[in-house]
Amino acid sequence: MINSPHLWCEVPCYAVPIPAIPYVLSRSGTSSLKFKFDGGHLSNQVHNVVASCLESWFSPSTCLRLESLVVFEPWNRFEPKLWPAWLQRSMPELKALDIDLSSYRQRLA
Repeated sequence: MINSPHLWCEVPCYAVPIPAIPYVLSRSGTSSLKFKFDGGHLSNQVHNVVASCLESWFSPSTCLRLESLVVFEPWNRFEPKLWPAWLQRSMPELKALDIDLSSYRQRLA
């Protein structure tokens, strides 16, 4: 059934339209969350837009439910998006963390 919160827990975050973020998070109920941020294919303009919405994904209540976090970003976009600050948030349920910046270096050089 599409109303099941478990169907809304694995989220390709950059693929979700910004106005739909609250909807997706509310549909997941209180279930654990698995976020994937794949920025390797985004244009510079889109990188700037999605950087402004990261706060929506990393609210304190959302971080409490985060079980898995995958971040694939071009190395030159990691710090401008404030990833180091977001990663300092309390995520007590986090069981898997994958951050990959290296695979994009060759494409950008």
